[in-house]
Amino acid sequence: MADRVKTVSQEARQASSAWFSRCEICPLGEGFINDTFRVQNQDRRYVLQRINGSVFPNPRLVMSQTSRVVDHITTKISGWVPALVPNLAGELLHEDAKGEVWRLWDYVEGTETHQSLRSAAALQSAAQSFARFQNLLIDLPGPRFEDPIPDFLQLERYLVEGLLRFEDLPDDWWEVDPSRGCVIGERSGRKIAVGDRVKVILNRVHLPTRQVGLALAKPLSGAKTAGGKRKRRVAKATRNPSQRRRKHVRSRVRHDPK
Repeated sequence: MADRVKTVSQEARQASSAWFSRCEICPLGEGFINDTFRVQNQDRRYVLQRINGSVFPNPRLVMSQTSRVVDHITTKISGWVPALVPNLAGELLHEDAKGEVWRLWDYVEGTETHQSLRSAAALQSAAQSFARFQNLLIDLPGPRFEDPIPDFLQLERYLVEGLLRFEDLPDDWWEVDPSRGCVIGERSGRKIAVGDRVKVILNRVHLPTRQVGLALAKPLSGAKTAGGKRKRRVAKATRNPSQRRRKHVRSRVRHDPK
């Protein structure tokens, strides 16, 4: 372990020459992914990082997307995120002889890093900062980000499922077909079966029961959602239990489109 730290520190010193002719350098923090160092150059401090190529197979993609995030947030709130520092060649990254990619950040003075949160106040502060970070990126322009780690947090790989309620289906008369495990829209003819993959959004969170609700991200293909209020349909009385079930489903999901 000591030999590795010594070797990595030597490599970091060599990489720092892409930014400075002379500087002092030492390991910083206890991160598990990237190798991180504090760099002292004259009266300023910086953070030098080697991006872990074993975790991020395309470090240049990471840097490109990181730069977009930093630039976008900085235009809104200057200094809210640390700045990326260009090297002597004017680039935001340095690739060494081994193909390892390095980057340099401004050091954020007057702050401290916690490896774990030991109080509710610290947890709340971290959550608020993360939420603000996400809100600042809502209007990020440009193309959609690519996954820096292929298949990371792809839910189907982790067998995570969600429930889409009848009430959240598009406006229609939905009938249950238990023999085929699906519901069929009477007006649209659209069929939705158990296990069908659809794009959804998170539309509600209920903390006491630790449940989340889903809604369709866009109208189902073939479903008609436009139009005014529909006339109320009155179901005829029937003695068939399965028909009573279908009428009950209709009354539950029927609503006026907004």
